[in-house]
Amino acid sequence: MEYGTMFIDRFEIFLLDNDVCTEDELTLVEQINGRDEKWLYKILDCRTGLQSLEQAAEENFIMDAVLQDLDKGLISDSRLEELGLLEEKDNDDEE
Repeated sequence: MEYGTMFIDRFEIFLLDNDVCTEDELTLVEQINGRDEKWLYKILDCRTGLQSLEQAAEENFIMDAVLQDLDKGLISDSRLEELGLLEEKDNDDEE
């Protein structure tokens, strides 16, 4: 199954925010293999042993509802921010 860019964006956020990989590692994999969900799933598998986002939900890796929305490409940036899965850019100066 081929997903759109929005799904890939959200999958990358998931991997980074859950410390599955670093931004440098993600960039390296994408520069070598291209920006494709297949390689994001391979990163998830290699680093966590999980084969799918559904399995991640079953293992309580992330909230099930968020995974379902992520998988469908339906979750908004504001919802990701609300759940703490999207880093806010303007709050870097606040302590």
